Amino acid sequence: MRRIVFILGVILLVLSLGERPVDACGDKLLVLGRGVRFQSDIPLQPASILVYKLNNPGLQSVLREAGHKIESVENRQDLESALKAGKYDIVLTVLSEASSLEGVVAAAPSKPLLIPLVFKGAKSEIATAEKQYQCVLKAPNRVGHYLATVDKAMDLKAKRDGSKAKMVASK
Repeated sequence: MRRIVFILGVILLVLSLGERPVDACGDKLLVLGRGVRFQSDIPLQPASILVYKLNNPGLQSVLREAGHKIESVENRQDLESALKAGKYDIVLTVLSEASSLEGVVAAAPSKPLLIPLVFKGAKSEIATAEKQYQCVLKAPNRVGHYLATVDKAMDLKAKRDGSKAKMVASK
């Protein structure tokens, strides 16, 4: 009987001292500097990006540091010759230039995606651009947003090119 009372006493003592909930393993990392960032800025698919009339060195350096290949042109002749001579995955330009470039980009042998960059645009302007173009970069924004948008564009291009390759192979 004394043994049972002693065991129950020890159990109650342990339970009363252990009121504080036990933290999970990852919670300790959250205490240090609001967490540790485990995400990598290395792209899953490095893209070859042609930048047209876009003077944003910060964005270009972010994309370059992430592993994407960036080339920049300032006039339409250089754009057309670069699209004919090189293989690009993405053409990045400001929204005001995007509609005039659709035909040139579509005629390029590498069939890049056209991604407009919207600077502090209204929600309606951004929504319209997202309907017209599959991906839209919004600036200013976080580095992660830029990289996620480029990764999304690469996925869309791969799906588009994969479906065309299947159609050609079936013919």
